[in-house]
Amino acid sequence: MIDNWWSPGAIKFSREQVEFLLAHYHLLETGLWPPECRETGYEGASSNRLSNLASYQAAIEMKVDIDARLGRLSQLEHLVICECCIEGAPEYEASRKLNLHYDIVVERKESGLNKMVDWRESWNATR
Repeated sequence: MIDNWWSPGAIKFSREQVEFLLAHYHLLETGLWPPECRETGYEGASSNRLSNLASYQAAIEMKVDIDARLGRLSQLEHLVICECCIEGAPEYEASRKLNLHYDIVVERKESGLNKMVDWRESWNATR
C-alpha cells in the first residue's frame, strides 16, 4: 500500500514516487491524478489550481514518462513490474502466475524499479 501522496510538480522520480505512479498507473491512463487522501476521510483535489496545465495534462504526461521508463526494462523486468506494481499482486502470487521462482520475481522487481528511478535522484541521494 502506498502511504505517501505527491502533487505532479513534486515528482522527481525517487523510488517512492515511481512506486506511487505505478500503483496509480490505470488512473493516470484515464487522465486523472490520484486524489490526496486526508485524515478527515475526504478525498479530492482542492478547488485552488496551482498549475497552468489542463486538469488531465499532468496525469497524461506522467503516464507517458512512466511508459518510457518501462520501455528501458528487460522483458522480464517489465512483466514483473506490471504484475507486482501496476496490478498490485504480491511477489509470491506473481511468481505463481508468471511461473517463475519467487527469488527471480523479487530480483527483477528490484532491478526494474532501480532502473526506473531517475539517475540524478539516485546520485543525489548518495551525496
